[in-house]
Amino acid sequence: MANKVWCVCGEVGGDEREDAQVFVAGGTGKVGRIVVKRLLEQDWKVVAIARNENSEVARELAMMGAEVRKGDVCDLEGLKESMKGCEYVISLVGCRPPRFVKVSDLWSDPRKDPNHPVNVQFEGVKNLLQASKEEKIKKFVRLTGLAVGASPWNPVSILFSLLLSFSTYWNRKGEILLRESGVDYSIIRPGGLKDIPRAREGTDKLFLASEAWGDKSPPFTTGISRADVADLCCLSLTDQRLSRATLRINRMRPPTADNNYFEDPNAKSTWEEMLDTVEPDKKPLEEVDYSLPVGLAATAGVLATVKICSSCPSSSCSCRASRRHRRLGGKACSVPAGMIEH
Repeated sequence: MANKVWCVCGEVGGDEREDAQVFVAGGTGKVGRIVVKRLLEQDWKVVAIARNENSEVARELAMMGAEVRKGDVCDLEGLKESMKGCEYVISLVGCRPPRFVKVSDLWSDPRKDPNHPVNVQFEGVKNLLQASKEEKIKKFVRLTGLAVGASPWNPVSILFSLLLSFSTYWNRKGEILLRESGVDYSIIRPGGLKDIPRAREGTDKLFLASEAWGDKSPPFTTGISRADVADLCCLSLTDQRLSRATLRINRMRPPTADNNYFEDPNAKSTWEEMLDTVEPDKKPLEEVDYSLPVGLAATAGVLATVKICSSCPSSSCSCRASRRHRRLGGKACSVPAGMIEH
């Protein structure tokens, strides 16, 4: 009997396939499409939910052989109905397209924007967990990002918060909910996702570090194949070695004279070679303050801009020359052309 897999934004796989039903959140995303294809190749029955059943991606999934149903992780009652009979959940939900910061965020309620990270990466995960508890789900696999485990003072964390509506903060809040839910879980934090071949298909290696190890974490710079991430999500579904574990992953490129990469003896070509090293989480994930470093970074940027403009001589500053040009009613001013730019 074929397994049934429900999709909203993610990927799935496992060894316990007899009569098992898996709910996957994110089948319409890039990673999700790889997952759906792989599951179908492995003779699983896949049911993918999409906000728009008639979208090009939804039709693509249907052509693969998946059953596509209308659904949204922000709709709790719809999730409860869709998840009936399922035993496993995989969530790869994320804002698509990325939700950039808006000036109106300073005074508006972010929950009114359905594509804001608070709704997708926090409220959406909360809804999935609530539905999972009612359905007595055996395992919940969640995909977030490597920045979630980094310090809020890390430049990457600050950049993501400044540009992407504090997405790292809301991903972390979602992880905290999952860890405290009582549901068995695996959390996977990849570096930048890329459309490249699996590591095993070339000379690259995979890096895996348990959150329980402490500060050891793969670098942000290399990025990782979506196909490799899909493999690990599938393994996490039923492999007991990955139970209640948070995994930091990335790809390790061979070091050369032209890059700063290092050779890590623990890096391997496949995940299976590293699963025995995984350790479960040893302590709760704490909340951290992202607002202070982001506020200081934003203030520093504004002050630096003001200082640059105020310190430029009026005869050589392009912004002042421009203002003078406007005061003259658009007439040519006496500032030499070669002195307009800094």
